[in-house]
Amino acid sequence: MQQQLPTAYRLELALELRERQAREVARLREVPPGPPNRIQVAVGLTLVRLGQRLAAEPSFQPARPR
Repeated sequence: MQQQLPTAYRLELALELRERQAREVARLREVPPGPPNRIQVAVGLTLVRLGQRLAAEPSFQPARPR
């Protein structure tokens, strides 16, 4: 005859199983990283260069009120 586990322990096991299944489903939904998009890389590098240029410029003065 099989002995019944305590209710609290069975609940804990069920919750752990559900968490494990949720993690597995989330892992399967992840998109594997592919090669970087050439356009994204070009735009990103252009933004970095623009930021470096602006950082090297003297600070801009706000426009004077008319």
